[in-house]
Amino acid sequence: MLQTLDAYLEKLAGLPQDEVDKLYEEGKSVIGDTCWIPNPGPQTAAGLDDAIIGVGVRCGQPPIVVYSVDRVIETLMARDGMTNDEAIKFFEFNIEGAWTGVTTPVWMYPISGDGLQVYQGFCSQIVDKSPESLNAIRED
Repeated sequence: MLQTLDAYLEKLAGLPQDEVDKLYEEGKSVIGDTCWIPNPGPQTAAGLDDAIIGVGVRCGQPPIVVYSVDRVIETLMARDGMTNDEAIKFFEFNIEGAWTGVTTPVWMYPISGDGLQVYQGFCSQIVDKSPESLNAIRED
């Protein structure tokens, strides 16, 4: 299946845009417009280009855009006039909580010093990843 999809996408990439648009419209008329048609390249979040900090790669997977959550929150506050709490809630529900396929962007949270802590985003909790905590988990 993957080879078939790759071959199809390769053929589409070589066509003029008007032909791709025509095929897309024909496909919609057959299967309806509720079917998600994957974007073969990295996806970006509209209006948040200033928060991009890099591109992530994983073995056997397409590249994905990596965003700084702090920069996203700052952008929402400055651009849309949100408070910090409003921006965080909006981000968690409308941006971080949106799955758009294997090229969905990664939202990078800052980490802190020796007691490495990772924010669990949508779950709104901090998970302690300090060496002491990890050793305690291993001992259990």
